Amino acid sequence: MRSTAGRVLAALAVILFGLTLPLLWAPPAGAAQASLRQSDPAADQTVARLPEVITLVFDESPSSVKIMVTGPDGVDVVSSPPNIRGVGVRQPVRPGAAGRYTVRYEMSPVTGPPAVGTFSFTVTEAGTAPAGTVPPPPAGATTNAPAPAPAGTAPVTTTPGTDPAAGTTTPNIGTPPPAAQASDADGTSRPLLLVLGLLGAAVLAGAVVLTVRIRARRAG
Repeated sequence: MRSTAGRVLAALAVILFGLTLPLLWAPPAGAAQASLRQSDPAADQTVARLPEVITLVFDESPSSVKIMVTGPDGVDVVSSPPNIRGVGVRQPVRPGAAGRYTVRYEMSPVTGPPAVGTFSFTVTEAGTAPAGTVPPPPAGATTNAPAPAPAGTAPVTTTPGTDPAAGTTTPNIGTPPPAAQASDADGTSRPLLLVLGLLGAAVLAGAVVLTVRIRARRAG
């Protein structure tokens, strides 16, 4: 009886643990997903010019934020990384054209899932570039182009070794190859090599003869 009761209690304990385990891993009721509280410019607001900084305020402090501000021409006008201050984020932007702007953000809080969203606002006047900024050259413009020749003047073409003023061809002055020196060097070195070869052969023959005589004497 005791063993049967123990088994029943163990089975009930396992079932109870399995039912309570999901409750232990479930997030608390107050831990809601982070969201955007307010922004400047606000959603669907119309402003005269694009501000230098767009401000986003969340309901909790972010650990990291990714922001894109796309203008009417589809170009992202974000100029530098965002600056996080508590629950607020300041995003610097550069001047842009007039029209509709869309802000896309992805905020990762300290705990919980990230908050992702978009909002738009309208700018009525185009911004101006800061002083000292050189505008890009217009399309099709060329730089460092040669000046056209005066009318009635034929272009002058030159070839290597030709003097355009005198109309004569100047010879190319260079150093001739040292063919004569090489032949002279070969002519003087060949007899020396021949003499050295004969001398070496004579020495070798003398050594062989001397060795044969010594062996003959020892054998006799």
